[in-house]
Amino acid sequence: MSFVKPREFVSGGGRGLTVRGRVLAKRHVKIKDQFFTETHLVCEAGLKGLIHIGSWRDQAVRLNRDAATDSVIDLTGLRILPMGDKAQYQVSELDVFVQVFQNVTIALVAPEDVPASLPAFLPHVDLDHVKDYMGKSQQVNVAAHFLDLEAARTTTNGSRVAKAWLVSGTTRISISIWHGCIPAAQTVTPGEVTFCTRLTLKAGPDNTVELNTSKASEFLAPPLLLGRQVMDGTPSLCTTSLTTISHVYTRADYATEPAKLVTLASLAGTVVPGQARELSGLYVVHHVLVLGLAPLGSNEALYYEACETCKKKLDPGATCPDHPASGRSPWFLTNVTIADATTTATATAIGKVVET
Repeated sequence: MSFVKPREFVSGGGRGLTVRGRVLAKRHVKIKDQFFTETHLVCEAGLKGLIHIGSWRDQAVRLNRDAATDSVIDLTGLRILPMGDKAQYQVSELDVFVQVFQNVTIALVAPEDVPASLPAFLPHVDLDHVKDYMGKSQQVNVAAHFLDLEAARTTTNGSRVAKAWLVSGTTRISISIWHGCIPAAQTVTPGEVTFCTRLTLKAGPDNTVELNTSKASEFLAPPLLLGRQVMDGTPSLCTTSLTTISHVYTRADYATEPAKLVTLASLAGTVVPGQARELSGLYVVHHVLVLGLAPLGSNEALYYEACETCKKKLDPGATCPDHPASGRSPWFLTNVTIADATTTATATAIGKVVET
């Protein structure tokens, strides 16, 4: 039997053709009461050597049942479709994918019939070349040392995220780990080599880049040879000897930052209600008189208890879900009416209460 390679696929074709490959990066979920299964069939080495496969409803259940992860299968009677905007869900460089319908046959290949040249793992991208994939919608896999995992925090929209760093060779890149991927990341031993799958790229300031997990991302033990290559090719994990290609965010110390001296009238005149602020930098106004304080809303108090670590507002008696061991401290958040020799204005003030 002859087998077609993914790089030979043409949109609209596939009938009567058979492709053989290894099932990797499979995900079986329920979306709006309908089952969905997606996977990658790895047929040969390289990012053009694997094809993204998807199926819905009963065929999703069949694909999930008959195509176990790491098994080698033959698919016959394919339906090859253009990838379009679905490219964001695949790690292949191809512009087509395969959808499994009722007429597609799935046959398990016996171990003795599996070709020795068939890759056992997903293709990966070296951190030194990860910037080459900026502007492409596909996902990437990387193998690297896993370092400096921060405690997970909750963002303003309620999402949970944790930050870490990946190091390979002389390159260091940050990775944001979202939602359901956090428990898996927390099991990785700091400093060990891990294989991170199905990551997305995000551009940062000043031509920097960072990685983000997707819903399908995993943190796996790499093949022995790949793990050894990463360890042998990484001379040091010391930050000072690495090239950091991600933006390093630091909290500004406003007490030491230079500020522009202005009057309250000139500062207030730059703010136009209903439009985006064009203010940048720091300003200082001398000889300001505080005329009064008022809560932000009718149901708000001037003071609240917050987490010592992340400053998140806490209910009475509650602990911070992101930092349960952290203490509590009193903070104020208020509208303050101020005046100088030029005008009167209202501003929002926030800060830590230093005396109680």
